[in-house]
Amino acid sequence: RKVVASFEPQYMLAGGTSQAKDSLMMMLMGLPFAFQAGGIGTRIPCLYRLFKGEPGSELTTVMRYTDGLSPDGPVAPESVVTKIEQHMGKYADPSRFGEKPIEILVTGPNLNGAVYKNMMGRVVGRAADPESMKNAKDIDDIYDYHVADDNVILMAVEKAQTNPQNSMIAPFASKIDPTGKRTLWVKTWA
Repeated sequence: RKVVASFEPQYMLAGGTSQAKDSLMMMLMGLPFAFQAGGIGTRIPCLYRLFKGEPGSELTTVMRYTDGLSPDGPVAPESVVTKIEQHMGKYADPSRFGEKPIEILVTGPNLNGAVYKNMMGRVVGRAADPESMKNAKDIDDIYDYHVADDNVILMAVEKAQTNPQNSMIAPFASKIDPTGKRTLWVKTWA
């Protein structure tokens, strides 16, 4: 796979399931829409590309489904979450994850020109369960692909009360960023 370097700031929100990644992302973007699901609800990455619009311009959104399972096109901002939920439903099989993201292109006068990558929750496979081992590897491969560009800042998100020995994201963060120069730890009260 070829990774194309980007010059826009990129933030990859990653962690275990149900760590409040979506809520954090909505706060960072300043937008009221992000796919939120409990458990392993996010089946494919959601990339929010923010573009600064003209002063006084309306907020506009365009959805691009890079997996080809839904038609691309403009979407009313209030319909973004519904469209994402409908698309996630195409990955309803618990063993199915997608590498190709949904891209949500958002233009508005107060946006910051960054990319926010909301990832599915990282899981640890159980040796006695081959399917869970496959799911864990698939998710790690997807994480590896989306953090490969050196301009991506990893936002390692986990609950404040998480014991470091039980961290879902610490092993991944130390693997891809051993010096910690592009990892930002975020503790949530989810």
